[in-house]
Amino acid sequence: MPTITIITSQTMPGTSKAERVAYSDITIDEFTLAKFEKKSKTEEEIPFKFGNFEVLETL
Repeated sequence: MPTITIITSQTMPGTSKAERVAYSDITIDEFTLAKFEKKSKTEEEIPFKFGNFEVLETL
């Protein structure tokens, strides 16, 4: 099982202030292996759980 870490960033409109959070020890609950549509953009939601988080920057 690979080690997965996700870092999120939210920036306030009109300012350069950002909030960043790192989520670690992530496990993915389910996902679709293949789903293709000809000449279309694909958007997919992947449910997951995390074991730990760290606030990297606050607003």
